Amino acid sequence: MKMRLIITGAAIFFLLGCVENMDINVPEKDLGRIVIEGEITDDEPPYFFRVSKTVRLNGNYNPGVSDALVILEDNEGVKDTLQHVKREAFGYYDWYYCLLIYDNKYNNRKDTVIVPELLDNTVPEDFAEGLFVTNKIRGKQKNMYTLTVKYGDQTFSASEQMPERTVIDSLWLAEKANEKEGSQITPFLNFRNDPAKENYYLFSFKRVGLEDMLQQDRRIWPFSIVEDKHMPENVMAFNPNDGESVRGYADGSLYFIYDTAIVRRGTISKSCYDFYSDLIQQMRYDGGAYTPAPSTGRSNFSNGALGYFRTIAVSEKRIKNEFYK
Repeated sequence: MKMRLIITGAAIFFLLGCVENMDINVPEKDLGRIVIEGEITDDEPPYFFRVSKTVRLNGNYNPGVSDALVILEDNEGVKDTLQHVKREAFGYYDWYYCLLIYDNKYNNRKDTVIVPELLDNTVPEDFAEGLFVTNKIRGKQKNMYTLTVKYGDQTFSASEQMPERTVIDSLWLAEKANEKEGSQITPFLNFRNDPAKENYYLFSFKRVGLEDMLQQDRRIWPFSIVEDKHMPENVMAFNPNDGESVRGYADGSLYFIYDTAIVRRGTISKSCYDFYSDLIQQMRYDGGAYTPAPSTGRSNFSNGALGYFRTIAVSEKRIKNEFYK
């Protein structure tokens, strides 16, 4: 059985920090609203989606919805009814985790999704519910995709065209001084930007090493967004952390010796860029004298569903850290 570590789109919403518990009255109409998250890319399938419901602001998680009907189709006539991924078991190795096993129809085998970061073995069953996986559809640049979710007597849908990919030409690591004393290992990349088009990019960056397989830091938002309005045609020595983001890298060294640095650059639509921009602003707005009050982000789903259906053309490069840190 092949083991995979999957970080779904939902993970970006769980930024942990020092907070004070507050009782905030959320209107009843905003409780139990459907949230749909996920993406199809031109990477190898399968592709994962999650359906959940909103809860009060002091809730620890959005409970998953397991009895939804999720359908993904393209403009070439492929219609894929997604498979619900069932929770199989809990495990423990320095932290509790949940095993989700599904039939990988693309390779005719059983695969396993590992959901880490559980606090203990008393987590409710619906914590890891609501995950759905594709069976046959494949992501292609320029194709149009429609995601439809039926739950009870409600139907939610979103359509998005996958952009064309812009390839990362090169990736390297270098030491860069940080805001505090010292420096950290930072990825830089070169790529060509087409000035004849409006391009929008979603960068993600992470490392792959033993420590990170066992202990992902969920306090860090590992994404940044960039519009190419002021970019030259040949972009040189671009640091993914220079895009719009909430926090960026952790303090200190980003990579340890022999860890693998991964930079993933996705070409996204303007509406997807706007969605992530909304999320970033939500973290900055507090309704104070000089900042607007927070508001609901712009979803591309019909019928009042929250979340976003993303189509992303992906370019990814990896490099091993050989700095001594």
